[in-house]
Amino acid sequence: MYLILGRDEGVPEDEVIGVFDLDNVSWSHKTREYLSAAEKSGRLRQLSDGLPKTLIVMTERDILAQASSTRLTARKI
Repeated sequence: MYLILGRDEGVPEDEVIGVFDLDNVSWSHKTREYLSAAEKSGRLRQLSDGLPKTLIVMTERDILAQASSTRLTARKI
């Protein structure tokens, strides 16, 4: 199955480790450290033009998306 991220992007569901709501996890110092390290290493990709709402942690990369985590987890094909 694939998780549809928007903007004609989809990722294999078996590569997804977690889907996190940034409103709930971004307050943590550890999350901010993780995002900073992912950005510096080139692992982080942003799909949204605006403020991202969701962090998708994957085996090879991480993605910031504008759709909510609830909406993304319902978009499986």
